[in-house]
Amino acid sequence: MGNIGNFSVVRDDWSHDALRNGIDVDVPNHIDLDKRSVLSFMLSVLVEGSVGFSLRINGTKVWNATFLNTNRWGQFQEVIAAGVVRPGINTVSFEYDGSSDGRFDFSGVKFSDIVIWWRGDI
Repeated sequence: MGNIGNFSVVRDDWSHDALRNGIDVDVPNHIDLDKRSVLSFMLSVLVEGSVGFSLRINGTKVWNATFLNTNRWGQFQEVIAAGVVRPGINTVSFEYDGSSDGRFDFSGVKFSDIVIWWRGDI
């Protein structure tokens, strides 16, 4: 049996609230659970002070970062362990890890073009 690369689009537009509440994405049942996946996304950060946050898939932390006094945007990719992305509904969510002053404005962090790349059996 062969393998083919494929992807599932999680979200295309800029968002912060949807990720905080979680975004569900359907992955076909022919995903190869023995292969790692890749999370790809655009990120815009505008913060004062230090702020840390992470992304989770199905409750598993797959990416985290801390930013200090920054206005930055760009594209990121993270390799995900095998078995984290599963067939059926998967939930991608944002988690606030803390800031230097104890407060954080979620509108200062936005994600877009979120895609999960995975390999499937053919």
